Amino acid sequence: MNDAKLPEAYAEHCDKVSLADFLVIAAEAVMGRTARDYDAKDPFKEDTVMDTFRDNFLAGRETAVTCPWSYGRMPDAERGLDAMRDLFHDEIYHQTSYAWRMTTALMGAHTLGGASK
Repeated sequence: MNDAKLPEAYAEHCDKVSLADFLVIAAEAVMGRTARDYDAKDPFKEDTVMDTFRDNFLAGRETAVTCPWSYGRMPDAERGLDAMRDLFHDEIYHQTSYAWRMTTALMGAHTLGGASK
């Protein structure tokens, strides 16, 4: 198993793809690797999710050091759960009875890229 770190892995492709696009591709690879139907014996088998990603991927993201336009649109990671509560529980789901359940599902989906009932 290759334990390359992201900078090392990106170095092999930096002349072909932006860091921003590479991170999207890497995240998709992690989601594919953690999928229930992942087969280590055949990691590149035909897969409708990966095929869909490959067929619909739009390259061209520009790597940016800062993103001032995004301030306040996403929870501040340094504030942890308080930030999640303030934005999702209080603002988006308006403290409804299912607010924490939806917030948790959203966090899980963005951690592993999918959700199922």
